[in-house]
Amino acid sequence: MPSAITDWNPDMAVHPHHNQPACTFSDDVFNEALLIVRGSDAEELVGSWRRERRPGQGGRRRLPFTVAAFVAALACCMLLGLPRTIAQVFRCLSDFTPEQLEKVGMREDSFADLRVNYKRGLASFRTWLETVFACVDPAPEQPLRREDVAVTRGRTKALTREQRAANELAEQRLTELSNAIVVAPIDRTLLEGARGDLVVDGMKLELAGHTYGLGNHPGKQRGAAHYGALQAIESNSRVDSQGKKIITDSGWRLEVTAVSAIGPADALHSTPTVFTGIAVHRPSSGSFDGLDTAVRFHRVNGFDQRKTGNARLPLITWDKGYTDERMGQWQVDNGYAGVFRYSEGWTDRVLVAVGTRPGEVELLGPVQVDGVWFCPMVSRLTEGRSEVSPLRVFRDSENPELYDQWEAHDTWLKEYLPLAMGVNRRAWIATRKQDARAPSLHQRGPSRWSCPVQHLWATSGARAGTIPRPRGESTSPSWRPAQTCPTTGAVVASL
Repeated sequence: MPSAITDWNPDMAVHPHHNQPACTFSDDVFNEALLIVRGSDAEELVGSWRRERRPGQGGRRRLPFTVAAFVAALACCMLLGLPRTIAQVFRCLSDFTPEQLEKVGMREDSFADLRVNYKRGLASFRTWLETVFACVDPAPEQPLRREDVAVTRGRTKALTREQRAANELAEQRLTELSNAIVVAPIDRTLLEGARGDLVVDGMKLELAGHTYGLGNHPGKQRGAAHYGALQAIESNSRVDSQGKKIITDSGWRLEVTAVSAIGPADALHSTPTVFTGIAVHRPSSGSFDGLDTAVRFHRVNGFDQRKTGNARLPLITWDKGYTDERMGQWQVDNGYAGVFRYSEGWTDRVLVAVGTRPGEVELLGPVQVDGVWFCPMVSRLTEGRSEVSPLRVFRDSENPELYDQWEAHDTWLKEYLPLAMGVNRRAWIATRKQDARAPSLHQRGPSRWSCPVQHLWATSGARAGTIPRPRGESTSPSWRPAQTCPTTGAVVASL
């Protein structure tokens, strides 16, 4: 395999660091970066947005940099695992050969003066970046330095309506440009055979470690990158001397919600795992808006390979952080069937009913095991077990111990399965053909559950695909007071 960096030449060093001579990127690395430049059309996109923003050009002498050169140098940093900073991008740009500079629209003679003077060249490069990419800056009024959160919020409140509209447009264009760069190197032929199934998840990018005084509220300092936020993760089991939860991880971060296309159900790994749509936003446990943006660009980028006709809806898999109350309607509107992925330790989920009066004792509700809702008395039977064990565990009938396990498992299923109340199915809308109006929120996808042992419990109008949470007598007409289970004697909420 050819080396990524070749032709070391200490005599041409322009870097200010010791033992870091100038180098030439190999053709393999540069050609891959050039593929990203040409596939994303970044130069054309930024150029058209700049012309809309500033139709006339000033009389100052133009700097020799180009958008294609910047994207190529940034791609080289990513491919080689180098820091993605402005200074490092300028160093990579300085290491391009005359032939490589020509391919990205730069001339060697016009770049020579800045190449040998590092400080002057880096300052000019920063100025050029601020000028050219102002069309995709979602908050040009915010300085890139730490300051009090109250000052930042005051500056945002002082914006006019036109300035807010311009910032929103710049944010949309930044998302479009980011997605164009991400999907540029994807070979679309490798995704053939997929059925439109997706996996979505978020990743955190740390911009600064936690220091004293850093925070999200007035009186605290925000990070230099105003677009981020401070995220702190608390321990569930460790507390300090005052009884407060210990913070195990914190920092000023961004979050990237990314969508990946996967193969059909019988060949999940038949397609490569690549990002086909992304959204950048503030960190959270699971951003609904970020998911919506990432999936929308997945479809805009041409990767929606769902089957037409009477085919099943494509699946979208997400983790427990995306349990938003809007998810059910989102699935219906976008034509996806959600599959929730829980942590390995989550063998069941217990629903706690909300009392109708302050101070009322919380009552047990339905238990979800493997996507099926059960009567709460099933908790004593599950104990972390799976609903169905692999048959290979019991197929050796010659072993009397395994045969006894089969009998015990069969007996357990006879007690376990009759307690099923309903299935956590995909979202759907129940409406009548003669009703031309759109169903209201409380009419969308009702699921009726009742006690499988004694039909004494009231039913619930909770939407399918979500956890039913009664809000009280005034908002939930079907809510009934708690009753005592005639089988177990336990006080159970009627859902």
